[in-house]
Amino acid sequence: MKEKKKDKKRKRSEVEGSDDNASIDDDKEKRRARREERKQWLEKVPKVDEHGIAYTKLQLRRMAKRMARGLDPIESEAEKQERLKSEAELRREEQDELEGIIRKPIPREKEDSGHEAEESDNEREESRDAQRNVNMAKHESIEPQTVYKNKRKKEVPEDYVCSACQNKHTPVHWIYDCPSKKTIRGTNQLSKKLRGLHNPSATKVFVSGLPFSMTSKELKDLFEKASGPVARAKAITFPDSGRCKGQGIVTFQDEEGARKALTAMNGKQLDVAGDSKKGGKQLQLKVTKVLNRKVSKQRSASN
Repeated sequence: MKEKKKDKKRKRSEVEGSDDNASIDDDKEKRRARREERKQWLEKVPKVDEHGIAYTKLQLRRMAKRMARGLDPIESEAEKQERLKSEAELRREEQDELEGIIRKPIPREKEDSGHEAEESDNEREESRDAQRNVNMAKHESIEPQTVYKNKRKKEVPEDYVCSACQNKHTPVHWIYDCPSKKTIRGTNQLSKKLRGLHNPSATKVFVSGLPFSMTSKELKDLFEKASGPVARAKAITFPDSGRCKGQGIVTFQDEEGARKALTAMNGKQLDVAGDSKKGGKQLQLKVTKVLNRKVSKQRSASN
């Protein structure tokens, strides 16, 4: 019995296999026939237009399809416009489908319930709009609160001039804390590019050759005795230890004091107390004008 069943299965599979092979051969013959037909139509279509310009492969295939349908190979202007219109419509539909805009049609039996749902949706949307308008009116009625920042704790020098009010407001203050300042975004871009290129004030001088124990007060007293009233003096210090680097900047109240310092204090010998066994030592001061950043960088690069 088992052998008979196996024989039946084998015969059935052979018959099915022969049918599959026959269908595959038929498909191949059909495809071969279609290729031959396309080649024949492609040979009949014109290869160049009225201006002698060769048609593209896409245009040749389109003309062959038109001839196979019994139409003129070259489409008229009206047909061309209709084709472009249908292609554009197809692209729009594809784009809408990708974006999820196309919605499924509502069945006829559910149209009434759909209208009721639309009405309820419209009512909810109107209530939302009304609430939104009320919130906007409340928001517009509230005046914006001015946010004040804390004043700068850094001490304002006596010679500082506020660019906003020209020191009309008292006491002396930074421009950031001035009530007359106007903040306009984007107007400081040009000044950032030119920062450090302008010459500093003529009332400032740069001093080098100072002792490491020099303080700002001692520096101010030293130059006031020789050159005149000093508005501000600053000893440049190391950030870690706070000791003087041997350099400083002195700002006089007028340009005359700066000129006197350049002539009287430049090259002056300064006695510095040292170890009792080694005795004191002398330092030679060097006083120069304060240069702008571009010139100082060029000099440092050349050195």
